[in-house]
Amino acid sequence: EGIPCVGLPGTIDNDIACTEYTIGYDTAMNTALEMVDKIRDTAQSHDRCSVVEVMGRNAGYIAVNTGIACGALDIITTEMPYDLDEIAKKMLETRKQGKQHFIIVVSEGVGHSTEIAQIIQE
Repeated sequence: EGIPCVGLPGTIDNDIACTEYTIGYDTAMNTALEMVDKIRDTAQSHDRCSVVEVMGRNAGYIAVNTGIACGALDIITTEMPYDLDEIAKKMLETRKQGKQHFIIVVSEGVGHSTEIAQIIQE
């Protein structure tokens, strides 16, 4: 119709092709990071492992960037295969170095974060 327009991609998942960041992604990532920071206090005071599932549909961007920013022991996304036995080994090795609390960030698309937590606990 001859009207100049600008399109702004808006999704927290950051999964729109040909864009670096979408509106809502930064807010979602920072909200997840704040939540993990609060959970870390409990994990640290009780020497626990917290498995945290973050939003992102089938894209692991929020999980990856939140995990990196909070210093998670591991990050589980649909984009990369994962081995819970290897994660448990990493936890045991890290315990030998004196660290007794852990954060594992799981992307929403992986699902079953409660099952992952139960397997790690066993």
